[in-house]
Amino acid sequence: MEIPTLSKYSLSFAFLCLLFLVFGLWNVKTEETYAPKPLHVLCYHDITPNSSFKYSRTTEKLKYDFQLLRDSGFKVVPLEKIIEAGQKKVPLALREAALTFDDATTGQYQYARPLLKSFGYPATFYAPTALVESGEPAAKEYSGTMAWADIQKLAEEGFYIASHGHSHKDLSRLSPGDLKEEIQKSLSLLRKRTGMNVLDFCLPYGLYKREQEEHFLEAGIRSMALTTTDHGPGIPALVKIRRFEVLADTGAEEILEALGWENKEKRP
Repeated sequence: MEIPTLSKYSLSFAFLCLLFLVFGLWNVKTEETYAPKPLHVLCYHDITPNSSFKYSRTTEKLKYDFQLLRDSGFKVVPLEKIIEAGQKKVPLALREAALTFDDATTGQYQYARPLLKSFGYPATFYAPTALVESGEPAAKEYSGTMAWADIQKLAEEGFYIASHGHSHKDLSRLSPGDLKEEIQKSLSLLRKRTGMNVLDFCLPYGLYKREQEEHFLEAGIRSMALTTTDHGPGIPALVKIRRFEVLADTGAEEILEALGWENKEKRP
């Protein structure tokens, strides 16, 4: 029996159908986790008078950064405003920015805190609770880790304290059970020590897996602060805070560009 063969026209038609299918799937709109663009949040780590460590910003540079924001017409707003915009899926004003500090270092308390108060800027401090308990720094090059008395003082002064995990582990390597424990321990300690209803989380090392998002929601987390990993579309109820890391050698132009300030002629 003769086996039928496809003509070149049949093959062409099949190829076109495949193209339409691929193109259609490519353009399927997925509901995305809302995260305002351009970035509206700066991320700092340790603050010290002098340091060559990549994640340590000097006090002098931090003061310059704060003045830069003011001179460039930026309004520094509480992180709460960024989160609310994400929940309501509404855009922020172009020149609105929030300040966050990761790892709860002693340098942040000693040097960033006075500057924040001097400028009248609100800020969020993401604290890894097990390290606050032990005094162990998140990086050996850091100035140290805040004590609970420092954390409580910040809370009393109106700064927001949020979770940076319990033991500052890479969450992408944890089982669902360990992840749940890591989140819950941190939230429980922070709420007990500060009296704040902590609902926000910063990823240690900026790492996570997309499938872990549901566990954050189950724990009552409303926002996730990012740095390294960004899996894009996710659960809409979980607001992703995309941030720009300000490192030791980050320049003024980089900060302004990240925040979307394009009026170069009027830059200070």
